[in-house]
Amino acid sequence: MYIIFCALAGIASCTVFREDNLEKTVVVLTSPADKIRSSTLSQTFTWEEIRVSNPVRYTIQIEDDRGRLWTDTITTKLKYTIRLNNNANYTWRVRVQNGGYFSPFSTRTFRVDTSRQLQSSTVILNSPSSGSLITSLIQNFSWQSIIGATRYQLILATPNFTSPTSTYTIDNGNSTSFSMSLTGVGTLPGVGNYEWKVNAFNSNFSDTSSSETRNFVVNNQSMLLNAPAQNESFVNTNRIPFRWTRIGSAVNYRIEIVANTFANPTSTVLNTLVSPDSAQIARVVFNTTGQHQWRATAITSSGSIPSEIRTFSVSPPSPSASAFVAPDDLATVTSSVTLRWDRGSSTLIEGDSLWVYANNTTNLVAGFPIYSTTNQFYTFNAPASGTYFWKIKAKDVFGNTSPVSITRRFATP
Repeated sequence: MYIIFCALAGIASCTVFREDNLEKTVVVLTSPADKIRSSTLSQTFTWEEIRVSNPVRYTIQIEDDRGRLWTDTITTKLKYTIRLNNNANYTWRVRVQNGGYFSPFSTRTFRVDTSRQLQSSTVILNSPSSGSLITSLIQNFSWQSIIGATRYQLILATPNFTSPTSTYTIDNGNSTSFSMSLTGVGTLPGVGNYEWKVNAFNSNFSDTSSSETRNFVVNNQSMLLNAPAQNESFVNTNRIPFRWTRIGSAVNYRIEIVANTFANPTSTVLNTLVSPDSAQIARVVFNTTGQHQWRATAITSSGSIPSEIRTFSVSPPSPSASAFVAPDDLATVTSSVTLRWDRGSSTLIEGDSLWVYANNTTNLVAGFPIYSTTNQFYTFNAPASGTYFWKIKAKDVFGNTSPVSITRRFATP
């Protein structure tokens, strides 16, 4: 569409303006989110700007579930605030227009219910996680929003909330993240042990909800683990070395090893203090197999510096070969002979591999080797008369294999 303006002096001074066609333009609504439940009567509606070559205006309409139109307003702004009734469902819609075109309405719905209690929701903390080691004095805090909350309060204490030497409280509005320096703010010491939590409030502060309490440590030094590496595997020789990097300010180190995980340990393998001059434990005795975790903590005069948690696995030593039972060495047997062996009392043997050779130890009989997980015997039908050789090898549930057994012989007529 074109609009023509002419000066009074004559037709030659006419100016032509082109209107952008908005019929396929979509207005992106930003807040409130679709289908939310809000405990706030005063609502602010926002949407994204439509950028075109000529000025535009926006029409916002708000209608409740009884058909009442609360507003039908044209504005050049990107937000609109209105106070609504309680216990009602609402539909709101926005379109953009210029001198000759209208876009379709973009629509969302929501409900206002001020009776919703914040106690039914708990503020979920995102980061930092509990037990984190922070090596920077700049820390980013974040948490999840809860329905009905209009303000959040971040609270820090050092070294903890039980016996604080300093605390600091931040009123963070309705934002669910906050970044700050931990030094030069109030009486916060910068380096040290901290605990933090978040409180949420509704619009008139008549209802509150709190998060869990998390702890973290700030130290410019890091407690670094050297070995074992993450997810390293060992066959249990009871000589697994545990090494870390020394910290000059350490008074001593606490070394902890558990079977399974620290979150759900099945047993404690090691929990000991070692001298500040130590940088390793060369030999640890393991009576457990499977997944393990370990960590080290440097204890200093100003607090503790924990390391990361590393996971490794331990499997038992390679099993012994199963024992021969029958036939005896050098026995003469029928052409159909049952070869028997015994795995002993071990419950960790998964199966045995069996080899049978004809006339020598290199001419493998067709079909061999075989692997047996259930039986400890095998019926062998000799393809011809002669001398046969056989041997076995065990495999445990961790994938470790025994040495190959000695070789036995038998003859068929």
